[in-house]
Amino acid sequence: MPVLRKVSPSATSEPTGTEACFLSALQLASGSDPAFRASTLPNRVLEPGKKATLIVRFQPPSEGEFQGLAEGWVSHPTHGHPLVNLVGRGVQGCFSVQPTTVDFGINRLVCGPRTREFMAYNDCPGEVKVAGMKLEQAGAQFAVSGALPATIPPGGRVKLTAKYAPVEEGDDAATVRFTLKDGAVFNAGLVGRGLSKTDQTDRFIQQAEARVDVLFVVDNSGSMMEEQQSLGANFAAFLSQAAAAQVDYRIGVTTTGLDPSPGGWSECPGGALGGENGRLFPVDGTSPRIITPETPNAAGVFANNTHVGVCHWNEQGLDATWRALSDPLLYNLDDPRTPQLNDGNGGFLREDAKLAIIVLSDEEDFSSQPVAFYETYLLALKGNDPSKVSFNAVVGPEDLTTCTTSSSSGSRYMELARRLNGVVDSICTPNWAASLEKLSESAFGPNRAFPLSELPEDPGAIAVRVDGVPVTEGWAYDARANAVIFERLRAPAPGVVVEVTYPLGCP
Repeated sequence: MPVLRKVSPSATSEPTGTEACFLSALQLASGSDPAFRASTLPNRVLEPGKKATLIVRFQPPSEGEFQGLAEGWVSHPTHGHPLVNLVGRGVQGCFSVQPTTVDFGINRLVCGPRTREFMAYNDCPGEVKVAGMKLEQAGAQFAVSGALPATIPPGGRVKLTAKYAPVEEGDDAATVRFTLKDGAVFNAGLVGRGLSKTDQTDRFIQQAEARVDVLFVVDNSGSMMEEQQSLGANFAAFLSQAAAAQVDYRIGVTTTGLDPSPGGWSECPGGALGGENGRLFPVDGTSPRIITPETPNAAGVFANNTHVGVCHWNEQGLDATWRALSDPLLYNLDDPRTPQLNDGNGGFLREDAKLAIIVLSDEEDFSSQPVAFYETYLLALKGNDPSKVSFNAVVGPEDLTTCTTSSSSGSRYMELARRLNGVVDSICTPNWAASLEKLSESAFGPNRAFPLSELPEDPGAIAVRVDGVPVTEGWAYDARANAVIFERLRAPAPGVVVEVTYPLGCP
């Protein structure tokens, strides 16, 4: 008989007898609060000792208690409808753990443990005392480590490490529970899938990108005046693909500055003195901060919003990106930490929209975390679906002799763009209209890059099918992005199914 038990953030059904059983519709029950989300598992036969796991994600829209129910049906005469209660609480706090779900993806059983990093943050005005960090799981697939319990000073960060080593095939999930000294509890989820097979087939449905959210991160240092003007003057080129495909877009701008400029020969406009800290520009609301197809004089608004000033000298574009797309800015119309009114980013990011990030800078990024951290966080925003996120970099090139006005190469930006299937271009581009057309294609055009879920052991053995028909040309494997990328004129049409089969390697 299967026994359904809760393994936050999941519900797991495991046969405990000696006979196989039939599992039907492991899912969220009707009437569960929308704060809980899960995809129904397909019907299946569970062999003795095997398991089926329903991954439940919890995203509260406000403070308060939320309740739900996970249910399934099994072939048992008296226990055929097992249930699991789901309970969660939303709080407004300045302590956080990011990302809230660490997804290890697929790991072959013959490969070694897979490692991911995540962070505990104290953005409170005072110290936070973390009294405990406890891993709750079924089995011993996951392990966590880090310098907790500890007292974290204001603005402090504690790097944590999670490892995943599956012992059998199937989905695995666990919860890392953080307990503060005042009794508050915060959770982070760990998920992964163990596989023993030697081949992997990734399936993609080519979507027509009807909804896209675009975040520009613009360098506001002293050498960027001409580039800001060129960007603002070529807005029509950027919107070329969006107009052709009738995309429902939202466009926002922030800067690479986190703290207000200490002053000097120039002041930055917008109300934050160059220290947007992830807030959309202009912070003071003197022009619309989110541009949509309905925005009057959108080109003029974009030109204004990209003239962010040239007052700052510490470019931290990746941190600015992360802060723009995380609490407390992301879900609030007002940033509770600042005196300005209505300076939050609430309403910018839509759950069902593709996210495109475009950074423009003539300096290297000096943000606080490894590039892999930002990759993990941005993917987690979109359910770890690489086709829903792109990161694009118009920065100092690797060969600075081709761009003498750039202070340094934007190597960290370029690395993230390659990881997240974006466009890389030189900040010294001689043709801004052409460069912005390429960025427009990346943000709004048909998807050409299909990131593989795992690392192929032999890239030469990759096989591609489109709607079941083998395709042997018009695409190439990009090892840096670990993706199959189609040529521009060979991009699969909306609605078709793209299948990529390859032998599995070990990361």
